[in-house]
Amino acid sequence: ELNMISFLQDKLNRVTSYINPSQSNNPTKRNVLVIHCHPIRDSYSSALLDAVKCGLEESGQIVRVKRLYFNGSNKNEAYGNGNFPPLLTDKERFEYHRDNNSTIRESEAGLQSMPVTSPEIAEAVKDLRWANAIVFVYPTWWFNFPAALKGYFDRVMLPGVAFKLPAQSDTNTTKTGLIPGLPNILKIGVVTTYGA
Repeated sequence: ELNMISFLQDKLNRVTSYINPSQSNNPTKRNVLVIHCHPIRDSYSSALLDAVKCGLEESGQIVRVKRLYFNGSNKNEAYGNGNFPPLLTDKERFEYHRDNNSTIRESEAGLQSMPVTSPEIAEAVKDLRWANAIVFVYPTWWFNFPAALKGYFDRVMLPGVAFKLPAQSDTNTTKTGLIPGLPNILKIGVVTTYGA
């Protein structure tokens, strides 16, 4: 297993200099959120996750791993009490655009003014606010990412979190017409396989 991790880490380092642990002169430490989505703990995707985590930690990054499928691994790597529930609830859908300019503010009382209805989503949003970079590790199934990852995007990348819809007077928009809500995230990476 260690040989496989070393092999994968070497291959991943060739793909991106961001993961390269020892040859960088950039002393900047980043908070890196790694989102993993595969139901089998000893899958090839899990080996890729281990290689990504190892490479990032060796390069001095602060790494937080979250698994959308909890499979008996470290409980801190799960959202809530186990598997991340991917289904958008009716209440979440009704709240989706209710106050699209709300923001998340952290205070001593916790998260306030959130368009969020469940503890696992609040935890995922806190992770997004903590991160300077995100790496998604998942297999490609049926020409797309797994349904659990789609559910993560639907439930966590909310208006007021990942973006805001501008008022008519706003000139602070991007080419998409949206106002970015996560300016702390400077890099996004993807490690995927086809069918594994």
